Amino acid sequence: MIPERWHQLKQIFQSALERNPSERSAFVSQACAGDPALRSEVESLLSSHDQAGDSIEAMAAEAATELLADDRAIVGKQIGHYQVLSHIGRGGMGEVFLAQDASLGRKVALKLLRTEFTRNEERLRRFQQEARAASALNHPNILTIHEIGHQDSMHFMATEYVEGETLRQHISRAPMTLGQVLDVAVQVASALAAAHHAGIVHRDIKPENIMLRTDGYVKVLDFGLAKLAEPKTVDSGAPTLLQVETEPGIVMGTLSYMSPEQARGLNVDTRTDIWSLGVMIYEMAAGRQPFEGETASDVMSLILQKEPLPLTHSLPEVPGELERIVRKALRKDKEERYQTIKDLLIDLRNLRKELEIEAEMERSLPLATDRMPGSGQSTAATAQTISSAEYLVTEIKRHKRLAALILGMIIVPAAVWYLLSRSSSGTKEATTTLRNAAFTQLTDQVGPEYFPSLSPDGKSLVYASYASGNLDIYSQRVGGKNTINLTRDSSAGDTQPAFSPDGELIAFRSEREGGGIFLMGATGENVKRLSDFGFNPAWSPDGKEIACADESIVTNPAMRWSSINRIWAVSVATGEKRLVATEGAQPNWSPHGYRIALSGRLRPGGRRDVWTIPAGGGEPVEVTKDPAMDWNPVWSPDGKYLYFASDRGGSMNLWRVPVAENSGKVLGQPEAVTTPSPYSAHLSFSRDGKRMAYAQIISRANLQQVGFDPRRETVTGQPVWITQGSRWANTPDLSPDGESLAFDSQGSQQDDLFVIRRDGTSLRQLTDDIHRDRKPYWSPDGKRLVFFSNRSGKWEIWVINSDGSGLQQLTDTPKEVTNAVWSPDGTRLAYRNYGSSPSIIEIGKPWRDQSPEVLPSMSDLSDWYPWSWSPDGRKLAGFKVGVAGPEGISVYSLESQQFEKLTDFGLRPIWLSDSRRMLFQDLQARLYLLDSESKKVREVLSGTPHDLGNGVTISRDDRLIYFSLVTTEADIWLMTME
Repeated sequence: MIPERWHQLKQIFQSALERNPSERSAFVSQACAGDPALRSEVESLLSSHDQAGDSIEAMAAEAATELLADDRAIVGKQIGHYQVLSHIGRGGMGEVFLAQDASLGRKVALKLLRTEFTRNEERLRRFQQEARAASALNHPNILTIHEIGHQDSMHFMATEYVEGETLRQHISRAPMTLGQVLDVAVQVASALAAAHHAGIVHRDIKPENIMLRTDGYVKVLDFGLAKLAEPKTVDSGAPTLLQVETEPGIVMGTLSYMSPEQARGLNVDTRTDIWSLGVMIYEMAAGRQPFEGETASDVMSLILQKEPLPLTHSLPEVPGELERIVRKALRKDKEERYQTIKDLLIDLRNLRKELEIEAEMERSLPLATDRMPGSGQSTAATAQTISSAEYLVTEIKRHKRLAALILGMIIVPAAVWYLLSRSSSGTKEATTTLRNAAFTQLTDQVGPEYFPSLSPDGKSLVYASYASGNLDIYSQRVGGKNTINLTRDSSAGDTQPAFSPDGELIAFRSEREGGGIFLMGATGENVKRLSDFGFNPAWSPDGKEIACADESIVTNPAMRWSSINRIWAVSVATGEKRLVATEGAQPNWSPHGYRIALSGRLRPGGRRDVWTIPAGGGEPVEVTKDPAMDWNPVWSPDGKYLYFASDRGGSMNLWRVPVAENSGKVLGQPEAVTTPSPYSAHLSFSRDGKRMAYAQIISRANLQQVGFDPRRETVTGQPVWITQGSRWANTPDLSPDGESLAFDSQGSQQDDLFVIRRDGTSLRQLTDDIHRDRKPYWSPDGKRLVFFSNRSGKWEIWVINSDGSGLQQLTDTPKEVTNAVWSPDGTRLAYRNYGSSPSIIEIGKPWRDQSPEVLPSMSDLSDWYPWSWSPDGRKLAGFKVGVAGPEGISVYSLESQQFEKLTDFGLRPIWLSDSRRMLFQDLQARLYLLDSESKKVREVLSGTPHDLGNGVTISRDDRLIYFSLVTTEADIWLMTME
């Protein structure tokens, strides 16, 4: 660094120190305008000053000496296997350089410990502690440590290189929206939760230590001040962390973000990070720090003695709940503060979810008002309705606490409810039925609660939950909070409960003893098997029969396991069964016993419709027939309406249609019955029709990576997030060069294909239209992707170039085809024929010249899904699906033209590089390794209440596994109508 440059740097640095801490960032931005490198140097010096506590001149002189030496001696130098490219920043204890990892060809951030620190044993130990502390934490929001080492007298740490800006830079550049504030806060809290669980306290949470990646991901940096607290649990397989204790009375951290106990030099614990995060949330929301003074002693006095101004002083529209959260995080007595970061994280997530629901309600307002002229109301009535609706939205905005609106059961006027329902018919019946509708949340446990069933009197309900770590059925009084686990004695999954018409019995699906429909008393007693098959049991009105289906639908109505999905009626007294319908799922008996409603089969192109059929069997009658996904039909207790879930309004919400119960004739158009939920399903009415329970479901699918040791056949480390957003990331496939992942995004009215770097950067969308494009699979040369799509009107195989060009249809079959996989030499494709045996075609030939090789037919009523072609080209691995779901992994030998069954469970197998072993999943979110020769199965990734999504993929060296993890939060809500 030339002397003139250093003089400029020193002058700006000293001028910044003379200003109020809240004014420094703006001053530095202005003084360094047009020179980002200079700004980075000044900010690094300011950060070092805050941390070191040394005299300004001494620190500046020290920094000057190092700056002069670093730029001349370090840049261009080889340190280990890292080539230093440029100087990018400075921390409290070291310089940070951009470097190239020569062995892996990737960019890294290389942190070098300042030379005088290596002569200080305590400081050297602290540097090593930073590396060990951070490297022990495998979390998507914590900076990944690649290596710690030394060369000669130089100690270094290599970390991932994060492209983006610090939170401090972002705050100084532009104000943050409430959504951005909560998104950053949730990600930082999630990172701290992982650290605290491992016994690590960060002790220096501040905007300078938070990096915002260009894609919105947050990274928490600099565990250099971390203090290792006593871990709650000891993992014998984990490395032991060297603990470096700080003597009481030594103040460490950055003053403006210090907790009172930290500022006083007292012992600190995880609650000091909660305080610092509270300060940071306040600053993000208000645009200023909560404790601002002209001098350091002024700031410390405010921290110890004064309460900050309310957030509303700077931001009048701030939600009251955010004000409460911040004030609780900033309690000066740490015993009154949040006691765990997880509690703070839960509140932040709940607030974010409430605001998402509120935004959905606000978006529904213009949609509703657009349709008002067709409702038949007078101009005055229309104006009154709109005014009432706008008042409701204004109140929601003012309170910003939607939960208070809902849990307090504030009554929605009939006109407002009509407006929000977006009904197009405007019938008197709709207005009368939905008069004074109110919504109450009944469950709020962590994790999903599914399949509510109201007792006939509407005073209690049963539902399925993972609260015990296993799917069990719980009972709860409506309006109460005490729950009773009715199936706690069963280790098998129990779900889909349904009260009998008299409320004395509960029918449910259980996986115990091979699976089937079971019965028990209303309080969980006298469990007995009714059938060895069936899902979604539904009672006949007289309680003598139970209808059930071969197919199970939980939250994804687009899922279809088999071409054979039948509806049965089973006698409660004898267990005798009779066939009601040859196609359908989710049966629901009409209140007078005339008909059974059902979710119809998936139509060409992947959509469902609602049907009814005579209870004794006969011709089905179509209720809906349109492009929407319609499912989960439930009769109103008076038999006049059929309610169902549909995405026809843009999101999955509730609708109803008038139907003649005795004939099934549709008497009108579908009407919206909009709930304050982004996704509603699993309906259940009380006998009088005044109460309806439903599940509010929020599901997300994101990609994860986890290490794998193919020799030991074990997973190494913890899974790391690649994506973390609301986009549904599914069916990942790793490119041949191991650098990119292709996946599809389902869960909306269109399914599209995406490609992303395996580190979560450089997301590219390949398709973007109304069609459904699914399961991309890389060609062996990495230039193209094969997938299946409904863009021709039914499912066919298509191909597209990796840059999104060259879209081409490959098949044109009489029936639908799915699940195409490449041969390892890239000359052939195998695919599944719906309802028949798979076929193989040659690449490069037009369809008219193809003579597909049809694999031998499978026995019974099963389908076989080809999923992976062995690297040696000799075998296809796939899974067999029968009427009740997956029936196990099989291999087809192209030499012997024979199938060999390897397991009696599992699905979606993927070959390892040895063409002998493969990974596969089960329906309980577990991952297994299978030896195709010995048929030995080994579990390698334990199950959770979450679904692994559709498929896994593995690197060519078998050392990295990628998969989609579906996380679901579902709560039970109650709609009460007059």
